[in-house]
Amino acid sequence: MTAPWGASDGGDRADNQDRWDAAVTKNRRAQFAIVADGMGGRPDGARCAASAVEAAASYLALAGHKRNRIAAADYAMRLPSYVQRHLAQARADGSLHPESAATFAAALVVGDIAWLITVGDCRCIVVRNGDVVEATVPHNRLATALRDGEIVPDQRDRRDLGSAVTRWITPAARLASRTTVIAVPLETNDQIAVVSDGVGEVAGPALVARMLDDLRTAGEEAAARELVSYARRTSAPVADNCTAVVLRVESVIP
Repeated sequence: MTAPWGASDGGDRADNQDRWDAAVTKNRRAQFAIVADGMGGRPDGARCAASAVEAAASYLALAGHKRNRIAAADYAMRLPSYVQRHLAQARADGSLHPESAATFAAALVVGDIAWLITVGDCRCIVVRNGDVVEATVPHNRLATALRDGEIVPDQRDRRDLGSAVTRWITPAARLASRTTVIAVPLETNDQIAVVSDGVGEVAGPALVARMLDDLRTAGEEAAARELVSYARRTSAPVADNCTAVVLRVESVIP
């Protein structure tokens, strides 16, 4: 497996509350990518995102020991609850504000399946030969309005609804029913991008797919940096925190 890679930029915000991690497991049977985005307007956003990523990375580092799809599926499904318990413990010991929150996304590749896990408007996009195979839907009011057939008349309405997140991860509440988990069958050389909303709202799945395909030979680091750079340039002078992690499935191990 080639190592996944991420990049992040604070944009035009006072601080960067995005955090990310990515790795290939020690036995090289699995790899993962994680992005969390601290929610603005709440205390400890950056710390909540960092704590969520730290917990998720320690949990997913053991995913390579899951030798079959049923075990891997169960492991992926338990990730959000594990992260929430970690945040709750941080709240209990006083290291995390109880009203803090973050949005969260992770992609876990075990064998020939990618597990996409999201809470909020961070997104996972699976790409094959420049086409979108699967893309998670943001948990926000815009996605709900479009799903329900509501009319969204102008660009400002779309921006306002898109920034109104409806799900998040927090130390103060359970979230089992508020999580999306999708299983995606993979092929060799598939690519996966995990992005914060600062990238996902600017570069939709189709554009992300084209950019990843164009930069395939340049590698995952170059692709992640270009996604972030594109979002930063396109959103200026009011760019949000922008984060992207890219991994490639070098070979499929059933």
